[in-house]
Amino acid sequence: RIGKDAGKDETFLLDVLDDNTLGALVVCDGEASCSGNVDFTMTAASKAVPVAIVCCKKDACKGNVGLTVADLATPIDVNVHCSGESSCEDAVWTVAGDHKLDGYCVGETACKASRWSAPQGEANGYCSGESACEDSRWTATEGRLTMFCDSTEDTCDDAVFDPYAFCSGGGADRKSVV
Repeated sequence: RIGKDAGKDETFLLDVLDDNTLGALVVCDGEASCSGNVDFTMTAASKAVPVAIVCCKKDACKGNVGLTVADLATPIDVNVHCSGESSCEDAVWTVAGDHKLDGYCVGETACKASRWSAPQGEANGYCSGESACEDSRWTATEGRLTMFCDSTEDTCDDAVFDPYAFCSGGGADRKSVV
C-alpha cells in the first residue's frame, strides 16, 4: 500500500498456499498508510514462509494495528520494520508457536507504546531514535529476547522486557528489564 492513507482500516490475509511463493511481503509506504484498525493475519492453512511487514513514513502502522501468526508446523521468521515518526506507535505484533519475531524501530517515537510478543519463540528488537521504543513491551516468555537500544538515553525509556533481555547500546535502560 503506497500513498497517504493507503491500506487504512484494512485486513490483510498473509496466507501463502502456492508452493512457488517464497514469502509474504507487505509494504505500507506513506503517511498513515496501514493505520487505524488494521489486521495482518497468517492462519494455520498457510505454508510456512517468512513474513516481512515494512511501515515507512509518519504514522504508517500507527493505531489499532495487529499481527497474528498462527502456530504452523515449521517455525518461520517474521520481520517488522518501522521507519519514521510514530510509524508503529500503539501497534501489537504477535506470533504463536516457535516463530521468530524481529522488530526494527527507527525514528522518533517509531514504536512508542507498541507490543511485541513471541511467547514460545525468539524475539529481537532494534530501537534507534528519540523515544523510539518508549513505553513498549517486548515478550518472549519461553524463548530468548535480545534488544539493542541505540542513540539517546531515552530510546527505550519505560520499556518492559519480559522475562528479561540481553540489552546493549547507549539507549539501553537497565531499569526496564524485568
